[in-house]
Amino acid sequence: MPDRVAVSVAFTQIRYIVINGSEIKRARTCVGCSNQSQKTDLIRIVRMSNSVVELDLTGRQPGRGAYVCSFSCLSHSLKNKRLERALKTAISEENAERLLDQAREAFSEEVG
Repeated sequence: MPDRVAVSVAFTQIRYIVINGSEIKRARTCVGCSNQSQKTDLIRIVRMSNSVVELDLTGRQPGRGAYVCSFSCLSHSLKNKRLERALKTAISEENAERLLDQAREAFSEEVG
């Protein structure tokens, strides 16, 4: 008689956004305010392989990522350690300051 094999599968809840009535895109969630938007409306923050956290303006850098919709959501998520939980890493004070400086520039360019 063959040995029994136990299989465990974890299911995650995936949400989608319908655009123009027909196009379906996967929704991303802002770690600061938990609002869902398209990937193009959010800015990605990525944890690189060397545990450095930085902005990913292209949205294509390798590494674990999280999304924010505004500068205030980024500062809120850093303050409440939501970003650390999402990226599964500790963020040093100097890394957080550098991240906030990069985000300040990115969001000001986005508005202007």
